[in-house]
Amino acid sequence: IAQINNMLYAINLVDKQIDTYNENASQVDHFVPCENVDELSVLLPIENNNMYLVTGNGISHFAEGGSIWEELMSSTGLSLGLPSYSLVNAIEKDGRFIVQMTNDQYQNVIKLYRYSETTPTLPTTELNAYTLETNRTLQEALTAYQLQHPEVRINVQVGLTGEEGITREDAIKALNTAILAGEGPDIMVLDGLPIDTYMEKGVLADLSEIKEKEQMFEFLTAPFQKDEQLYALPLRFKVPTIWGNPEVLDEVDNLEELGAYQKAHSKEMILPEQDSEGLIHLFAGQMQKRWFNEQGELQEESLIQFLETIKTFSRQQEEVSKGYNTMMENRHEAINTQNIFEYAFGKSHVFVEDVGSILDLLICNEANKQKGEGSFKIVRQEEQCTYKPSSIIGLNASSKNKMITEEIMTFILDEKVQLTDTLEGFPTHGGAFEKWIKGENTNKNASYMYSVDDHDILFVEWGHEEALQAFYEEVKQIKTAILDDETLTNLIVEGSKAYFENKESAKQAVERLKPQLELYGKE
Repeated sequence: IAQINNMLYAINLVDKQIDTYNENASQVDHFVPCENVDELSVLLPIENNNMYLVTGNGISHFAEGGSIWEELMSSTGLSLGLPSYSLVNAIEKDGRFIVQMTNDQYQNVIKLYRYSETTPTLPTTELNAYTLETNRTLQEALTAYQLQHPEVRINVQVGLTGEEGITREDAIKALNTAILAGEGPDIMVLDGLPIDTYMEKGVLADLSEIKEKEQMFEFLTAPFQKDEQLYALPLRFKVPTIWGNPEVLDEVDNLEELGAYQKAHSKEMILPEQDSEGLIHLFAGQMQKRWFNEQGELQEESLIQFLETIKTFSRQQEEVSKGYNTMMENRHEAINTQNIFEYAFGKSHVFVEDVGSILDLLICNEANKQKGEGSFKIVRQEEQCTYKPSSIIGLNASSKNKMITEEIMTFILDEKVQLTDTLEGFPTHGGAFEKWIKGENTNKNASYMYSVDDHDILFVEWGHEEALQAFYEEVKQIKTAILDDETLTNLIVEGSKAYFENKESAKQAVERLKPQLELYGKE
């Protein structure tokens, strides 16, 4: 609500309007339709029933007697300020807007927006960026660039917007059609897209020179190199890790070894109880390389072994411990705190987690501290530490804005841009990563509380400096990438339900899945 003189203004989220009351009214005096209003909007009424509305998408003005809102600052698909910061408050004085924002780490910023005589009203260059799903890391970087270069307009297209009837396959086919027609986007987030095919077909531009300009971890580029050219670069990465009892960690490096250890200690709970679907999504990326040979033929025994190992740990959903089934409303966005709680306060010996932020590391280390024991290790494949790239960026080789797209790519790989935590993974810039570990981008006064039914409580605050440094040293040893194929994983989940319901054997499930999986592999 907001008040000026004898008028009271209230944001009506249900009817998408601004309700106005005068001092004598017992009901709404009149209302102003406003489709752009949301939970974080700040309404700023001024004299003569005029008003400003500040939202995460821009600043608008409404004049008395008018019928539409005037956009003073439009988002062009990005947002007011930076996506990692949400709107807290705003004030207006003589056409100048002072806006307060805060991010996930409770760091606050104050921004001033004002009319500029020299800033271009219309862009001189317009280009397009594409991401299959909403990607905060991309939006953060492009917003930062556009704030410095108002003459450039960057339109962000999201393939999967949640509209009914649009599947992942439909979105990818539509993108491929646009690329073949020469109308593809200039910049692409390649997560979930057929990167190998794009590399082979010459869709992506060579980024070798751009990579040399920035201090990036060497292990990040290997999966995206072909014929001495570099076709993509990840902006973020996560690290699959195992946390818990050192005696277990001394003998296991991955899912297969965890399964063997569980069979040898059948009376003990090695992993927290989970249903089969959650376990498949957790471990599929580690094993997908083994399921097909170079000709795209399914290696049946490898997939059978995977399903049997998953069943070693899985419980049907109704059997999962009910005490940990309902988590707190403020559950951490990126990691499975339910598994962490079952380890910290339950009987399981270890838990597996993809960590991608300092807060992730603090939570996991706090769980070890709560348990009174524990260490960690990075999941390995063939004795090599692994990582999961995310926000993988490629540039369209046919872009008509090649010079600007390369400039943008260099900008978003810069340490200052990568310092921001979007909760989508660690920065790929080595200098930015080191500053994360030292807490230079962290509000060390912020603390977090996680609980289950107000009984078991995990307090998380800045600390564990030696453990964070130990993690950094392990990251330097990473050699191998794990590339998740979500579509393939979903096919496995759906096709193996009968096996996990004890209606067929793993061999029967794989034989039934084989034609579909091989067809997908060849496509």
